[in-house]
Amino acid sequence: MKKNKDNFRLYADSAPFVTLIYDDSKKWIYANKEAQAFTGFTEEKLLTQSFWELVAPKYQQLIKERGLSRLKGEWPQDK
Repeated sequence: MKKNKDNFRLYADSAPFVTLIYDDSKKWIYANKEAQAFTGFTEEKLLTQSFWELVAPKYQQLIKERGLSRLKGEWPQDK
């Protein structure tokens, strides 16, 4: 398991694209260097934020509702 985690980090940290991961805590649990550069936030700051906090304020509620539905295994067309 540790080898898989190390391999993932090696890949994601060197990837030329944004990689952000969140879990059931509704907070980011991983942010690569590209994500930090793109958002302008440090990894420490990103890991204190909810996924919808990176979205423009006028879309935050929509993104929050859809994201929380997806965490429950629902999709917008299910409603």
